[in-house]
Amino acid sequence: MRVKNAAERLNLSAVIITKNEAHNLLDCLVSLSFCDEVIVLDNLSRDGTADLAKSLGAKVIETEKWHGFGPQKQLALESASGRWVLSIDADERVTPPLREGILAAVRANENLSFRIERENYFLGKHMRFGGWSNDRVARLAKRDHCRFSSDLVHESLICEHPMEDLPGTLTHLSYRCIEDVFSKQIQYAKLGAEKISESGRRKKLPAPRALWTFIRLYLLQLGFLDGWRGTLAATAKSYETFWRYALADQDRYKECTSE
Repeated sequence: MRVKNAAERLNLSAVIITKNEAHNLLDCLVSLSFCDEVIVLDNLSRDGTADLAKSLGAKVIETEKWHGFGPQKQLALESASGRWVLSIDADERVTPPLREGILAAVRANENLSFRIERENYFLGKHMRFGGWSNDRVARLAKRDHCRFSSDLVHESLICEHPMEDLPGTLTHLSYRCIEDVFSKQIQYAKLGAEKISESGRRKKLPAPRALWTFIRLYLLQLGFLDGWRGTLAATAKSYETFWRYALADQDRYKECTSE
């Protein structure tokens, strides 16, 4: 990553949380070469993620405890020194048009926050249906006027200033292989179950919720038009939904787990 001189400095920090993301991180960091600072908050990676990030000029902070997605990203944000903060995941890439939009926004330095259009890929294919179509996510804001929600999963960046949309897109390269899909769904299910339990919400039956999730994504949101990937994506999400509600209501199944 090229180090900017003082005249070029825009006071922009990018923040990323990682765990075993060496396969993703190189391209991600290359796409962030225009940032003044990159913070990588790593949680006990065993694949050389931290060393790779350091070799590419990122400031690496290693944590032994996993606090959940929202709290981890908040820790990364609090470690940044830039006046502006760009939140990005290791499997995302800033495209050239988006880079220019970010730089223009930071140069203008108005009291605004910004959403970014995200182009979602699933196992290498750009998805258009089934809940995977392009979405807009809050990602760029002044550091002292934003924070991450405390959600363990499906966290969000909460901003004080009015929100506008940036030109350009963020490429989201989700999942490397089918095994990766289902292993991540279990992780999300566990975190989602913990969130449900902490909220005190009424428990729901896992099977009906899972079936409804599949119908909604595959039929109502036309996931079948994305071919076999659409089928797999809807199946994986219904799988995650089932285990989320089952784990949140483990007392109902204690007879099985105690044997």
